[in-house]
Amino acid sequence: MSDQRPTGFIAWVRRRPLSWASKLAAIAGLGALALWGAGRWFNDDHAWSQFLFWIPTLLVVVFAWTMVLVSSACSRLSLRMGGVMLRPFLALVCLGMTGWMLVGEWRTPRYVLAPGARATDLRVLHWNISVARGARGAGDAVLAQSPDVAMVSNIRNDEFRQPLLDALRTLAPSVDGDGAPKADAYFLRRGGLAVASRFPIRRWGLVGLDPVESRLEEWRSGWDPGRVFFIELDTTGEASIGRPLIVWALDLPSDPTMPRARIMANASVAIGAWDGVSFVPDDVGRWVATAPEAGAFPPPDLVIGDFNAPRGSRSVRAVVGGMTNAFDAAGRGPMGTWPRRTPLWHIDQAFVGELVEATRYRVVDPGLGEHRMQVIDLRAE
Repeated sequence: MSDQRPTGFIAWVRRRPLSWASKLAAIAGLGALALWGAGRWFNDDHAWSQFLFWIPTLLVVVFAWTMVLVSSACSRLSLRMGGVMLRPFLALVCLGMTGWMLVGEWRTPRYVLAPGARATDLRVLHWNISVARGARGAGDAVLAQSPDVAMVSNIRNDEFRQPLLDALRTLAPSVDGDGAPKADAYFLRRGGLAVASRFPIRRWGLVGLDPVESRLEEWRSGWDPGRVFFIELDTTGEASIGRPLIVWALDLPSDPTMPRARIMANASVAIGAWDGVSFVPDDVGRWVATAPEAGAFPPPDLVIGDFNAPRGSRSVRAVVGGMTNAFDAAGRGPMGTWPRRTPLWHIDQAFVGELVEATRYRVVDPGLGEHRMQVIDLRAE
């Protein structure tokens, strides 16, 4: 039997290109994992590192496992042992990262272990609608979730705006069932945000952020630096809350070239420098300004909105401090909010304070718009 090595073009491909392809596939997989790890380590503390932090874990896991398969296939076809040392290490890291994604990020054990939502929950819905075309059916999509409080931002000025606002107004209770609204204010629309509530809105305030330089003129972030509201809801009669509920609602710039850390720092400074002017309803539900009061916004029970920063961002702590992410408390599964059709990033978020508990957190596809909506059930701790 001859021991002569195979010759010819196919033999050359099996000796050289396939061997190198096996090694390069393993290196590519490890490189992707390294970039992901660097993003998690540096987080969005720096403008350059935020792009690494934004790399979705799911895409990295899929890519790395694909590289394991490609490396294995090339190695089997090769006449040399390409990637024989790197491939097992890559597979081991992929296995660990997959487990982290399923347990640490997606909290999949809650599908079995988590209790159901309590009957006394107060439900808050937030939706950055940002619809590129008409928002037909948006009101029905909101009401289908049976919210007690609904917050919808970035409503476009088109023929579908008024039907959406009319649908939101139906959350307000009526007097003697005749459909007439009570004198207390249950609806607010200011600065791109519409808030409808089953509970009276006692007061609200607003601050705008200082602008951050925008490099992308097509993004509205250049002329709309973002804003933060506080809204005080009269939930004293609600059995599961029993006192007023303070909600901070925010909408922050979306230009990806803007440093997230600076934007969050601007939001924190703006909240601390609030001019003290809040608005309260008069006897017929019109908003009137109060005399300025000292201090920043009242401490929040819930901070909710479009942070334009993914879940886990350290930068958001400048605004929310030590509050608990509602998903971390009561969410489960591969939840993302943007883009709606393929939601890879969880940029619409909610945080709860020490006096309330998130008993359930969901992300819902409303079937239109550019973001998915958040639905949070709350009760007093």
